[in-house]
Amino acid sequence: MIITPNYAQKGYDWNNPLCIASDTGLGGPRYIETNLPINEVAPAQTIEFRLRCKGDVPIFVQTLTGSGGVSIFANNIVNQYLPTTGIFDVETTVVALNSGKTQTSSLYVFDIAAGDLGEQLFLPALGEGQFHEFSVKINISERVVKPRVIPENPKPINPFYIPLFSVVDNSSDVQLEKRYAPYPLYLVSTFDTFPDPCVTPGPMVVVPPQVDFGILNREDLVQSVKKSFYFRLARPSNDTCGHSLYPIITFKAMDPVVNDEIEISNGTSLSFVVEDLSSGSAIGTKKLQFNTPLRFGELKPQGLLNLYVTANLRKNPEKALRGGYFSTVMIYHIEFR
Repeated sequence: MIITPNYAQKGYDWNNPLCIASDTGLGGPRYIETNLPINEVAPAQTIEFRLRCKGDVPIFVQTLTGSGGVSIFANNIVNQYLPTTGIFDVETTVVALNSGKTQTSSLYVFDIAAGDLGEQLFLPALGEGQFHEFSVKINISERVVKPRVIPENPKPINPFYIPLFSVVDNSSDVQLEKRYAPYPLYLVSTFDTFPDPCVTPGPMVVVPPQVDFGILNREDLVQSVKKSFYFRLARPSNDTCGHSLYPIITFKAMDPVVNDEIEISNGTSLSFVVEDLSSGSAIGTKKLQFNTPLRFGELKPQGLLNLYVTANLRKNPEKALRGGYFSTVMIYHIEFR
């Protein structure tokens, strides 16, 4: 699997995003997930949204890169199934609305050489309080593989990940860790050898509506005060879809976040540790990262995702404590793939 460029290892502060998407309200990275079925035609998809990006810095819109993973994906299918037909095309259009500059790229999964990388976009800074505005449109064609042979013992074919474009803070005189975090958009596709199309109803979510720390003394906050609760996600009893689904949960704070801690106005900081109690846990135990998708293992029909969450409240060493009632809000977004 090839992912280029690897932003996660470059030290960006993902809580300081360069761009926010109109349809999700989140910064990057973003993943568009789709599938390639065998002997059945998957319908075409169109994804459209707008990006609003900070205007106080110059912008670099990097086009399609890292097609090696797609080539491996396609070659594995061709070598095993000898398809008579293989269709999977993607066209991406990014328009800088301030200037009218357009970047168009095309990807043909079964004919990489025929694709068009498009042109990189370089946009100057607009000034404090202004924004770079972009429209984004991604057209994914109908997708199908019609095999000439079905191998008796097929080898597994891993999904491919490819960055369709990335919007990057192009400041040359600012240290990397102080730049805005980029907005990379990845296309992810699986190969479905035995598709079973179905629609699943919404999940059942069992989570306390609030976490109450009660009455606290200043001394309590010298170390930290902990409160634990369960966050459970289940497929309802009327879910007749035979597929295993893979939950993706993103948590977003309504107050400022620094180093994955919510800074509350009374001078405290709130963080969370998540432990996945499900069998075959995909994440184990880790500190919750806000605005970052948590990708869990398969959730089978009538299955249960069982998370044990510990909230840690402590004094913010950079701020003075204030007495009285205090609160903060955290939003969770759940999707399945």
